Amino acid sequence: MAIVVNGTINSIPSEKLPIGYTPPTVTLIPDYHYRYDVVVPLVWSTTANTSNPITSMTNIVTGTNTAVTTLLGLDFLSTATVTAYAVINSIDTNLNPNSTTYLIGATTPSYLVSATIFVKAV
Repeated sequence: MAIVVNGTINSIPSEKLPIGYTPPTVTLIPDYHYRYDVVVPLVWSTTANTSNPITSMTNIVTGTNTAVTTLLGLDFLSTATVTAYAVINSIDTNLNPNSTTYLIGATTPSYLVSATIFVKAV
């Protein structure tokens, strides 16, 4: 099986992207077979870079690519050739500021990346 992830398009509105960040260019698959809507959790401590927001955004895209590859490896037979790309639709966190345990809870802070995956399998 070959899984090829062409990359992840960052469709977050430009006003919400870090200044100086250049979204990646990705080869689209116009004749895709499957579409997944997923939420990818990315642990904050391994993704966020508090001194460089461009690095954080790049890490989010890279983490999404890795998660897409893992997901497709679990979903398709080992004989399939799979090509895919993802689109980041939104980014949130799993922290709830309305909770009384917002800063002292046991929840590991994570980004929640809402993405759509487009897949072609042969």
